[in-house]
Amino acid sequence: MQGQLLVIVLEQTPALLNKGIRHTKADLSLFRAGLDQSLFWVEQEQEFWLYCASEQQAAELQHQLLQTIPADYVAHCAVLPLHALLSKRICEQDLDALRELVWYSLSLAQQQGFNGALAFNYECQQNRPCSWQTDNLRQDLFNAISLGILKVQVNGVSLSDKLRHQLGQI
Repeated sequence: MQGQLLVIVLEQTPALLNKGIRHTKADLSLFRAGLDQSLFWVEQEQEFWLYCASEQQAAELQHQLLQTIPADYVAHCAVLPLHALLSKRICEQDLDALRELVWYSLSLAQQQGFNGALAFNYECQQNRPCSWQTDNLRQDLFNAISLGILKVQVNGVSLSDKLRHQLGQI
């Protein structure tokens, strides 16, 4: 599968606390209205998944969308290279696994002391670096990231290198 998936995850807790549910829903409806309707997107627990044909389109759309998010939201984003992560035949479990990759990346980044809005980029040293449909996906992800098969950058810093360095000190 060619193309990129652009993921934007909005942390809305501070906005909910400050504005309430009604204003938060209004903010998000304005954000959703700004999405290019020709792109495929799914909202799930304030996760917006958009298909982009190229890296350039993903970067441009990411920049554009992040500019439209109200200042009291923290937005995390990720660009996933589909051609390297998945095989040609994908199923719903594969997409669930990509969600797990994004959430696990957020978890690892926070463990490494990264705070605020986080931007993730992924690079694969081999196609399909994980067994996406395994029961122990986080362990497979950890192994792929720490071995450098799946390289994860957060805000331009290699999370993979940080993990390898940590493991080398154990």
